[in-house]
Amino acid sequence: MILYLTRKDRVNLLDFLEMEQELPVKKLIGNFSLLSFVIKDMRHFAHIRYVVLDREAITESDEELIQTLQSYKTIYDIRVVIIAEGLPAGSSLLLKLIQIGVVNVVTATEIGEIRNELRECFSEEGMQRLKPDYPPTIAEEKPIHIHHDIYIMRKTSNINLTAPI
Repeated sequence: MILYLTRKDRVNLLDFLEMEQELPVKKLIGNFSLLSFVIKDMRHFAHIRYVVLDREAITESDEELIQTLQSYKTIYDIRVVIIAEGLPAGSSLLLKLIQIGVVNVVTATEIGEIRNELRECFSEEGMQRLKPDYPPTIAEEKPIHIHHDIYIMRKTSNINLTAPI
């Protein structure tokens, strides 16, 4: 099952996957604080295999998004797909997503290309064009503050931040 957090004008974007790959899609429509969603609501969706985030439906800044995704990935082992239409290949957000291991990022702007990139994200191996050619090595652990008195230990890596595109 796919959990899709999106805005109203993109609500039907994943419908073709439901038909082609028989993956049911649970759509949540609106604007979302991802941090609040992870803390309060994500436990209700522990059975899902994929989370798709429409970047324009997420209220956090890029830095807050990265921090929340780091915490999310520490807690949940669910593939994350980010839809960030028109995001440039060398953008800071894209490089940081790659650094934290979120490589299923849809950046196309035309619907046909968006669908092709989504198909790749939902393939068995996921999107390959953004994956580093080498595994990250762990450098240290450091606490990440996610909410009030909640901290998670996060391992940091020494991934080189260069665009592999």
